[in-house]
Amino acid sequence: MTTKLSSVVPNAVSALPVREYLKRAYPLLGSGRTARLINARQFRINGEKQQPDARVNGGDEVILYADCEYDFSIDIIFDDGRLAAFVKPAGLPVDADNLGIGEDTALSRLKMINTEARLVHRLDAQTSGVMLAAYDDDTERMLINAFKQHLLQKMYYALCAGRFPKNAGGIVSYISKDNNASRVSVSDRDKGNGQEARSAYRVVKEYAKNGITLTLLEVTIETGRTHQIRAQLSHIGHPIIGDEKYGNFGTNKTLGMQEMCLSSREIRFDDDKAFGTYAGKCFICPKEKIKWLTAVT
Repeated sequence: MTTKLSSVVPNAVSALPVREYLKRAYPLLGSGRTARLINARQFRINGEKQQPDARVNGGDEVILYADCEYDFSIDIIFDDGRLAAFVKPAGLPVDADNLGIGEDTALSRLKMINTEARLVHRLDAQTSGVMLAAYDDDTERMLINAFKQHLLQKMYYALCAGRFPKNAGGIVSYISKDNNASRVSVSDRDKGNGQEARSAYRVVKEYAKNGITLTLLEVTIETGRTHQIRAQLSHIGHPIIGDEKYGNFGTNKTLGMQEMCLSSREIRFDDDKAFGTYAGKCFICPKEKIKWLTAVT
């Protein structure tokens, strides 16, 4: 089966290698398949066949002939015409990047269902799981305020390396952004340039695979800092399996995990009357939608 994928390059793009553009435009194709298609010259720029080292600029029309079915669907858990709860797959960005590249994102998929869809929070591209979106201004304001005021309880599943000394505990640290490296650093004390980050965990299961001790955690976060769970767990010596940024390369290679083992499992509203019909409501990502979880359990 061949799928024709057509897109127009955003105006902000200048002389970007076509392989980089297509990798960012259609992330779930995978870098290997995208490279193979480009090397086989299965693409066109403004209707013309080009060499694999071609570059694109804003306004160019790019067509890629993928040797597979590319699925633009998204799993909806709840939709009442005002609020939607959905499952974001691992590897899919929530929105276009800083150059406007993002032919396939969580938001673009939602807009195929309802053109009024708008994001109210984010997940890292490699993190899968349940998210919320709004379809109107009032719901958008309500949700954005709820996330800002920490009125929503967010719980994640994380598979980590190593054995935890306690079955439950808390992590308090300070996170500083390094925008140039697109990552954060973690410290146990406030050095004046960090934001306090608070998380709590509960051990769900512990087992061994390929000689490595693994622990499945439930993690709840009181704050929503960039890469908070990933960076904090790595900082205390329990990196998330499959994490290429903060994880352990050797461990990931030994286990052969192709997906980062971190997923947003549930989002729960407080019993606040201000939430109206949503007060106390909980949106849960079905376990079978978390691919890495079914693979390891």
